[in-house]
Amino acid sequence: MMSVYPMPASVRDRLDAIRRNFLWQGNCDPNKHKFHLVKWNEVLVSKKEGGLGTRNLKIQNHSLLMKWLWRFASQEQSLWKDTIKARYGMETRWISNIATQPYGTGVWRTIRNLWPKLINKCTIKIGDGGKTLFWEEVWAGQASLKASFPELFSLSLQKVANVKEMRDAQGWNLKFRRPLNDWEVNRMVEFLNILERYKELSNREDKLLWAPDTQGRFSVGTAYRNSQRTHTQSSY
Repeated sequence: MMSVYPMPASVRDRLDAIRRNFLWQGNCDPNKHKFHLVKWNEVLVSKKEGGLGTRNLKIQNHSLLMKWLWRFASQEQSLWKDTIKARYGMETRWISNIATQPYGTGVWRTIRNLWPKLINKCTIKIGDGGKTLFWEEVWAGQASLKASFPELFSLSLQKVANVKEMRDAQGWNLKFRRPLNDWEVNRMVEFLNILERYKELSNREDKLLWAPDTQGRFSVGTAYRNSQRTHTQSSY
């Protein structure tokens, strides 16, 4: 069920209590106090990093649910995806709008809220550029062009255009609301140097790549390890 439904915090806390009690007390008298030689957070750390490798239920649940987001973004046609698209509409070509209705949206709303966590670990391999937002999404470098060149983004007249729409027969067709200042011209040179790597688009569709995997393929295992590592670092 963890692979389909979000686990309520109350259920997770109860399961963690059972696991802690088993680890700390074993077959001993449950009324007898025992000292905890290892903190619970350290028990959840992977064996490779010095812990016991016990699974963090919250991270495991989220990793399983993120697989649905990956399928939604990468599968072209499926009945369940078409149903969600029809109900909520699309925010981008990769993901639906956020579910805001108060009733009947609990499962997908929770799954959809994990999208930033997934997309922040993804890059996009550009094909024809039709599925990728030029400014907002990560496709040219390690960050979005909006994040790397905020001063140019603020001047752009094409803030919501996709990559395909930003090109014509002559190359990149960039439109700004005013002429660039001298210091902005220097930034524009850097900007164009990045775009120079993408001189031609192909006839293939853009493809989402999962950065933690060398082949770009999402898996629950890599999602768990990546999230668990981040969680461990933030705990110290």
